[in-house]
Amino acid sequence: MDNVTFGIMLLQIVVLLIALAVFVGCVIAIYLAKIYHRMKVSGTVLPPVMSAGRPVSAPASAAVPPVRKSEQGMGTVSDRDVIHTRDLNESIRAVLEKYGLDGITVATRDGLVVTGYGGDTQADAATYSHIYVTKGSTGEEGVRVFGIKRPGQELVGIIRAQQKIPESRSKEIEDDVKNVLDWWL
Repeated sequence: MDNVTFGIMLLQIVVLLIALAVFVGCVIAIYLAKIYHRMKVSGTVLPPVMSAGRPVSAPASAAVPPVRKSEQGMGTVSDRDVIHTRDLNESIRAVLEKYGLDGITVATRDGLVVTGYGGDTQADAATYSHIYVTKGSTGEEGVRVFGIKRPGQELVGIIRAQQKIPESRSKEIEDDVKNVLDWWL
């Protein structure tokens, strides 16, 4: 093998390694961009970063979702994204926190818990799904029962609050719960 052939072969290897490094760099950049987008959409805050050997904490505004005043006098409502969370239960919890509720339960018509957060979800599922099926009244001001149509099955949603839930607010909550179920189930 002469020097010219060896030089060309070495040059080809170097070009191949550079192309491979560029390709891997592009793949990593795309992956990091997707992670960043997911974190931005879900409102996730990155852990503190080190700066000159000292941790730098994230601004307080990044950790707390913005809050708007309620028109119905039921407290405040957060603009928090309730869908882009880690799982179904966390999304239901986000709805509960967004509207300042005491509990949310989603159950089958025969009283089995699908998901829920706050309060006694099993008792709520058993009691209020029966009330919903028999078209009875809950008899409680802070409890709202509604139907959730799903492909092949109708579910029952139960919302608990400390006070009566206004009709317009109830519709917003029901829509958020339905959107969460559409996303996760």
